[in-house]
Amino acid sequence: MKIKSLIGAAAAVLSAGVAAQAQTTYIEITGATAFRTAAVNAINNAFNSGGNAFTYGYANTTIASANASLTNGSMQIWKGTFPGIAGTTVVRTSWNGSVEGIRAVAVPGALNNPLFLKESVLTGNLTVGGGTAATVRFHSDPAGSGAEANAANYEQATSDLAFSDCAQSATPVSGLTLSGGPVGVVVFTMIASKSWSVDKLVADAYANRMPTSISAQQFRTMAQLGYAPMSSLTGNASDTTRVYLTGRNDGSGTRTSYLSETGVGASTPIIQYLNHDRSTTNSTTTANGTTIPIIVKAAKGGGFNWQNVETPTYASTVWGTDIDGNGGHVSGSDLRGDLSKTTASTAVWEFVDADDSGTYEATEDSQVRAAEKLYLLTWITYSDALSARGTGFASARNAEVLGYNGVTLPGLTGDSPPSTMGAADKALVANGQYTAWNFQQLYYINSTSGASTVFTDLKSRLNSASVIGSAGMALGEMNVNRTVDGGTILPGAPQ
Repeated sequence: MKIKSLIGAAAAVLSAGVAAQAQTTYIEITGATAFRTAAVNAINNAFNSGGNAFTYGYANTTIASANASLTNGSMQIWKGTFPGIAGTTVVRTSWNGSVEGIRAVAVPGALNNPLFLKESVLTGNLTVGGGTAATVRFHSDPAGSGAEANAANYEQATSDLAFSDCAQSATPVSGLTLSGGPVGVVVFTMIASKSWSVDKLVADAYANRMPTSISAQQFRTMAQLGYAPMSSLTGNASDTTRVYLTGRNDGSGTRTSYLSETGVGASTPIIQYLNHDRSTTNSTTTANGTTIPIIVKAAKGGGFNWQNVETPTYASTVWGTDIDGNGGHVSGSDLRGDLSKTTASTAVWEFVDADDSGTYEATEDSQVRAAEKLYLLTWITYSDALSARGTGFASARNAEVLGYNGVTLPGLTGDSPPSTMGAADKALVANGQYTAWNFQQLYYINSTSGASTVFTDLKSRLNSASVIGSAGMALGEMNVNRTVDGGTILPGAPQ
């Protein structure tokens, strides 16, 4: 049950009014990693809005070297007074991707319920402003040890609300009837790996003909083959360097968005390659921090990472198409890290079922192309692109931000990229010229106590550029809309 009485047997004789004051309402939120910062800011602002005491905690990411914060942790928890809900409210978040989030709410059960932080991780006294945050390492983080990495800090639970970069209609998920709708706009961009920007900065004849924008047609070629020769982008037959597609698994709303927008189709199997982050001998298990020595075609079942650990979360299973090539990363943060690395000497590998067992094993991989210069290309959010490309241009640029269908975001690609979307970039989105965007949806189960209140509160708070930050745009900033993901841009502000 979502409302649990904290009254013991001895308190059962108290009046209904006293009992109501003592109740605790539990709200579980999951979904899009792309909108995590904006969502966390909105939730935190809600608890902080009334001047009441509250406390919060968050889990570190699964990457051992990452610096966790409230807004980039893999899970968060708040306890205090939420506007419009009587008594104490506990809100827990767990970011598992847009499609997976929709599925968790619409089809609850052991296979779909995410992990959430237990209420017991909160420590210290409740103080106005949140007090001291409780921070725990995610239990699969290899750098965690002792109590900080203890799986007992987490539990599976049903989800009440889900943020999603894509509409439910763009997924195969049905199940329970969901309420809700758009609460913001998430903006995406095409982006290439660091070696592209290195070559571009040379400013020779080759650099001058390297494209500054990728078309939907060019993207569809890469989605079908897994790569395209640079010649198909420059028109020069001598440009034989390959551009490989990388990206997310089909539990991701970002992937659903880029396949819908480019005309590939959200359910269409594609071919993507993933950074394997190790040397060219499969006995080496040391991660490389600045270069990518190997990329591997995404494997059926997810394959294995550079530590020879199975990665089933890399598999694409939402549409029932767990086949070679169709998998991808779980998080946009993995991609932005990969794009910041050079691919000047990178080999291409694939997993092979050498013993015909029907499944891959850790040692069943094979090199199919010798190490050579190549580029990685994908589609990520505006905020991830800011992190991947760096803050400078000639001196500090890492990944290369590209335009889409001939339209480039000048602020994001300029010499001084803003920390949030600037007016010039927003105008291109708001008025319909730049179409690489989708509505950020927030879905909920209407019958869950408190869910509609949380939806209404968060939708109002998210209609603010300062809360949205670099995630995208507030609904109130838009002069155009669309009725389906990847659909025709229509004049008129969204409702």
